Amino acid sequence: MSKYEEIVKAAAKIFKAKGYHAATVQDIASEVGMLKGSLYYHIQGKEQLLTEVLLSAAEVLCEGLSRMMTFDLTPEEKLRQAVLFHISAYLDREELPVFYNELGNLSAGARMKIKAAIKDYEDIWLSILRDGAVVGVFRQDLPPRIVLQAVFDMCNGTHKWFRPGGRLSPAEIGEVFVKIILDGVRK
Repeated sequence: MSKYEEIVKAAAKIFKAKGYHAATVQDIASEVGMLKGSLYYHIQGKEQLLTEVLLSAAEVLCEGLSRMMTFDLTPEEKLRQAVLFHISAYLDREELPVFYNELGNLSAGARMKIKAAIKDYEDIWLSILRDGAVVGVFRQDLPPRIVLQAVFDMCNGTHKWFRPGGRLSPAEIGEVFVKIILDGVRK
């Protein structure tokens, strides 16, 4: 891992723990064992780090879901796998909670760049929902975009209450969510 990648990873950890506004460049420098001034050799500022963290999150999501889509699965199984992947990635990676909590803190230009990067991920989800409706296994009266937003809203808050070692594992929580979602969209 390069020093820059280490800095971005540290920024994700600090942003997740403190939030973007409360986090300082000094916090990030301390996390990587550098002086604040030395950190500026690698970065232009805190917003650059937030942008990099969010781009990394979009990349993790797109790559993981794209890999899953290469398998010949039914629409129901694709939806199940997509939910399980999303929950697992969200709970295992520092940058994903940061993505959903801090996107609004970017400048308009940086936010557009991130939204363009995440569009592919959303399009994969929408294709799963639309394909399921076309073949008659998912309801056609539910707008796919609204269903997707509901799925994301349900899954993306998990990091706020999930505790490792708790009663349910991430996979078990994912299966509960899958049941709720499939019961809602299944024809």
